[in-house]
Amino acid sequence: AKASIDLGSQITIHDDGPAISATGTAPTLSVDESFIPGIGSVGGGGGNVATGDFSANFAVIAGADGQSGSVAYSLTIGNTTTNLVDAKTGQTVMLAQNGAGEVDGYVTINGVQTNVFTLTVDASGHVTMTELRGVKEATASLGDTSEGVSLSSGLVSVTATVTDNDGDTAKASIDLGSQITIHDDGPVLGTFEQAFIVAQDNQVANGTYSVNFGADGDSGMTVGVYNGDVGTTGYHLATSSLSGGITQVNVTGNGDNYTFYYNTHSVNGGVELDAYFTNTGGTLSNTFFTLLINPDGTYTYDLDNVGFLQQTTLSGSVFGSSGGGQPSLIAPDGQLAITGDVNGFAADVKGSNNGFAVGDTGLQMDPTETLHLNFSQEQTSVSFILTQWQGKGSATVDFKILDGNSGVNDFIISIPKPSGDSTIQIMQADATHAANTYVLNGSTYTLYVGSHFDHVLVDYVSTTQNATFTLNNITYNEHVTIPSTDLQFNVTAIDGDGDSSSSSLLVNLLGGTNVSSGTTITGTSGDDVLVGGSGNDTLVGNGGHDTMTGGAGADTFVINADTWNSHGSIHDLITDYHSSENDVVDLSKVLDAIFGGSQTSSDALNSVTATSDGTNTHIDVTHNGSTVEVATLSGISSTIHIMYDDAHNTTNVTV
Repeated sequence: AKASIDLGSQITIHDDGPAISATGTAPTLSVDESFIPGIGSVGGGGGNVATGDFSANFAVIAGADGQSGSVAYSLTIGNTTTNLVDAKTGQTVMLAQNGAGEVDGYVTINGVQTNVFTLTVDASGHVTMTELRGVKEATASLGDTSEGVSLSSGLVSVTATVTDNDGDTAKASIDLGSQITIHDDGPVLGTFEQAFIVAQDNQVANGTYSVNFGADGDSGMTVGVYNGDVGTTGYHLATSSLSGGITQVNVTGNGDNYTFYYNTHSVNGGVELDAYFTNTGGTLSNTFFTLLINPDGTYTYDLDNVGFLQQTTLSGSVFGSSGGGQPSLIAPDGQLAITGDVNGFAADVKGSNNGFAVGDTGLQMDPTETLHLNFSQEQTSVSFILTQWQGKGSATVDFKILDGNSGVNDFIISIPKPSGDSTIQIMQADATHAANTYVLNGSTYTLYVGSHFDHVLVDYVSTTQNATFTLNNITYNEHVTIPSTDLQFNVTAIDGDGDSSSSSLLVNLLGGTNVSSGTTITGTSGDDVLVGGSGNDTLVGNGGHDTMTGGAGADTFVINADTWNSHGSIHDLITDYHSSENDVVDLSKVLDAIFGGSQTSSDALNSVTATSDGTNTHIDVTHNGSTVEVATLSGISSTIHIMYDDAHNTTNVTV
């Protein structure tokens, strides 16, 4: 007999499954914003991309069932909000899944997802980090120090999944946060074209400079006047900060000694410095210049005024050692002449410690005597004192105010002899005080006039007894013109996370008594901006790409031999060539380099050509089969006046 027991239900085979775990030291992914194409300060080169092989950091046990296929890799998000901040927008970088193998860090700009970085993983476990925009680093620094920032933990991981032959799976992950480092980019502010400007009113110099704000973008710029010696020029700039954002600058050296004031403000990512000659309780007036630094690599220096009005006081003591009377007394600044008459007939005047008076002694003004105060500048306010009173009674004085030969106002005032001095103030009428009226306050007489003026007559008409006086301490506005000055400015570019880069701009103001007739302006071996004035100026660019503006007058533009020797890599730009003003393009140095100084008019005509492209005129020099453009003229002219040798011989080249 047989009996059987079915073992099927008695036997259980328990499944095995695969196992996987993270092991070892994972690769680091370091990228540098400086290499982001198009926006990094270096731009290109691949440094914004890093790849690491994470496959070796996963240990796999296939189990009894064996492994089915390869390990699968994916990226997973733990938190969509990162610790990173986009440098240009200030937005927090968010994470978005883009399929199993990609995670994008992004910000939203105008409703559009804009990627800051991408993370991808391929089938072999290679993770690639690609940085596309700059992010804010923790430390603002001077220049590019490449400090780094990492993703926080728990944001994104690389996950490996193993599957066995009966479909069981196992997963392990490595947090990528600490493995990723984004190194900072910083701005690079390069060289400014130096400006040389004839110091006259309403002069403008437009120059260029190099700047790259880097991947973090433009956060702003600053500008200020340098404090200290301007190189070895002999000029010294002393700055001091005042309230209300105003900076005072005292300019000394080479005969200079004057003060100006400035403030600054941001303009469309750039910065503007506005300079003035006068500071009245925090209110700036009398414009000097404006300097606008644009973030696109251009700047404009606008010289508004080279002179300003400042109050000065002339006392008789200045002429105390002049001996007897003189037909006229001229103030040291040349802007006030004092003359006199008696009953309309010219008489000498004298200045002394007692003041000014008609006559050879200068001790007193007597009836029928008149002092004439003749100002070379229009005045809006003048004051003086009547002093050294002698005798008794009152003095009737006629104060005649004129502008040229035209009367402005006339004040006949009886002035009792005071215990001290009487003060006379002449000023323009205002909303409170009408013209041709005066106000007496104590011993001060304020005379209100209807317009500016340049001539004051103090006519002693009569006295009730025998009062006499002198006139002293004449206060008026004198016009001061700045001499030649070299100014240096510190300019700083700041990127989106506070890194900065600085450079200097030099502006040379060429003043003096001869600027109206003509000045020679000589540049450096670098790239310069040369601006002439109203006279017949000579502009010498020397080396580099120079931009030359002659202004009015018959100007000579000297082209350096470097333009030929560089084989066309540098040439000068002339912005305002005018045949009608008899401007000349001096090519003698260029032709000297070719012909050794022996060139003739025929050589010049055979070598030099001028062609128009419809907008500009290009001056080319050809020799031995080589043609080099040595200068470009903005605009079109029918003929160009060329100087071809050191003897200043000229010829005309037809365009």
